Amino acid sequence: MRLIFPFVILILLLLSEYYIFQAVKTAFGDQSTWAKRFTFLTYMLLSVIFYTIIGITMVKGRGGWETSKAIQGYAITLFLGIFLLKLFFSSIMFSEDIFRTGKWVLAKFSSLFNKEVTFNYSRKKFVSQLALLAGAIPLVTVVHGAVRNAYRFKVYHAKVPVKNLPKAFEQLKIVQISDLHTGSMIYASKLQQAVDMINEIQPDLVFFTGDIVNAVAEEMEPFVEVLQGIQSKLGTYSVLGNHDYGYYHRFHEDDEKNKVSIAANLQKLKDYHKKIGWQLLNNENKVIEIGNDKLAIIGVENWSKKRYFPSKGDLQKAYVGCEDCVVKILLSHDPTHWRQEVIQQYTDIDLTLSGHTHGFQFGVEIPWLKWSPVKYAYKEWAGLYTEGDQHIYVNRGIGHLGYPGRIGIMPEITQITLIQA
Repeated sequence: MRLIFPFVILILLLLSEYYIFQAVKTAFGDQSTWAKRFTFLTYMLLSVIFYTIIGITMVKGRGGWETSKAIQGYAITLFLGIFLLKLFFSSIMFSEDIFRTGKWVLAKFSSLFNKEVTFNYSRKKFVSQLALLAGAIPLVTVVHGAVRNAYRFKVYHAKVPVKNLPKAFEQLKIVQISDLHTGSMIYASKLQQAVDMINEIQPDLVFFTGDIVNAVAEEMEPFVEVLQGIQSKLGTYSVLGNHDYGYYHRFHEDDEKNKVSIAANLQKLKDYHKKIGWQLLNNENKVIEIGNDKLAIIGVENWSKKRYFPSKGDLQKAYVGCEDCVVKILLSHDPTHWRQEVIQQYTDIDLTLSGHTHGFQFGVEIPWLKWSPVKYAYKEWAGLYTEGDQHIYVNRGIGHLGYPGRIGIMPEITQITLIQA
C-alpha cells in the first residue's frame, strides 16, 4: 500500500495536467504565434522539471539523491515553486468552473418553468490569464527566497528586563545563534559573513541553541575553520537539538549496529564542538563570575513536549550548583520546554534561549503584523515572550532545512541586552 500511494498521486497529478493545459490554451489562444509558443514551451519545461524531480525521488527514495547539496537545493526550490504555481493556477480555474457549473444548473432549473435563460459558458480568457499570473507569483517568490534570502543574515536586538540585575551584567554583550543545519548549507564563505557580523558586535558571550547538523557529524567538517573564527570574551556555549542525535539518518539496517553508529556519530559531534572551541553543556551548567556576582549558564539536552522529538534534557541535574547565582540563563533547543517545565518549576530562571522553529522560514514580519504558519504548532515561535518575571527568546535560526531559502523570516543573529526590570 505504501508503494502504491505515490504512484496514485502521480497519476492524479498527470491527469490534472490536461485540465491546466486547457486553461493555459484559453489564456493565450489568441496571442501571436511567437507569444503562444513561448508560453507553452515555458510551461512544458517547468512541468518536465517538476515530474523529473518526482520521478527521481520515487526511484531513489527520500535522501537518495547522490549529488551535490547545491543541486538538491535547486531541485527542492524548483519543485516547491512549480507545485505552488500549479496549485494556485488550478484553484482559480476550478473556482471559475464551479461558477460555470452553477450557471448551467440555473439554466436547467429555469427551463423547468419554460423560461429561457441564456448564459455564456465559455472559459473567460481574463480569468485564465489572472490564474497564470497568480501562479507565477509564488514561483518567483520561492526562487527569490532561495537565491536572495538564504544567507541574508539579520541582526535582531532584544532587551530583556531582569529583576535585581547587577550593574556589571548590564554591560554584557550576548549573542545567540541557533539551527545552523550545516548539512543544508552550501557555501562556507556565506557563513563567514555571519561570523564577521557576530565578531563586529564584540560579544562577551555567544550561545548556540542546537541543531548544528541535519543528522551526521561529518556535515560540520567544511565549516570548522569558519566556526573557529567566532570570538567571545567569556566563551561560546552550546547545547544539542533534535537533529544532532543522528536519528534522521539510517546508519545500518541492523538495530544493534544502528545504536552503536548513532552513539559514535554523537561522540564525533561532541568532538567537533571541542574542535571549534564551543563548550557543549549536556545537562550541566557553567558559572560566570563578574566581581562578586555570578551568572549561571544552564544547558540541557533536547527536551520537547512533542512525542516525535527526542526528550533527553534533565533540568534538575543541570540546575545543581547554580542555586545562589543572581542571574540564570537556560539554553534549551525546543521552546515547548519553557512553558511545560521551566516556568512551572524553576521560577528563578530569568531567561530561556531556544530555537528549533526556524520561524517556519516563511511568514510576515512588519511593524503591525507578525505571522507564520508555525504559530499554530508553537505558542512561542520567534522573538521575545514574557510570563511574569521570566522570559524566553526564540531564535529564528541562522540556517535552513528542507527548502533552502527564507520568505519573510530572515536568518537570525540575536544581540541580547540585559536591563534592569
